[in-house]
Amino acid sequence: MPNLLSRFAPPRFSASFTTRNVTTPDKIITDFIRDSQFHDLDLSAIVPTSARFLYIQVLLSATPPGSLMAIFRKKGETGLYGDVMGFSAANNAYAACGGLVELVDQKIQYLFTSNPGWTAIDFTIQGWLT
Repeated sequence: MPNLLSRFAPPRFSASFTTRNVTTPDKIITDFIRDSQFHDLDLSAIVPTSARFLYIQVLLSATPPGSLMAIFRKKGETGLYGDVMGFSAANNAYAACGGLVELVDQKIQYLFTSNPGWTAIDFTIQGWLT
């Protein structure tokens, strides 16, 4: 009789992480549309087709107090609680945030609120999982 636990064990996850040695951001504030809508971010010039997940670092800065928000998600995700990563910028200070985002065809989606107070957005791909 097979072990019952083996029937419910998660499948083996095999992945390889590629680290980048990055000294400047891949994208900056002028590369992003800030209109409270989701937009595709094509990363095919940086990320190989075999990449499944990105590890990103985002540095945000804003001057007025209030709700300045950045969201990164898997392309095509529509739920608020799915593969979504959100950040909020502090007043007059950098907020450093990072995490994994799933890729679809070397693209992710982003949203920045339309508040004009953004002073810096530095987006860097630290590496990826294949």
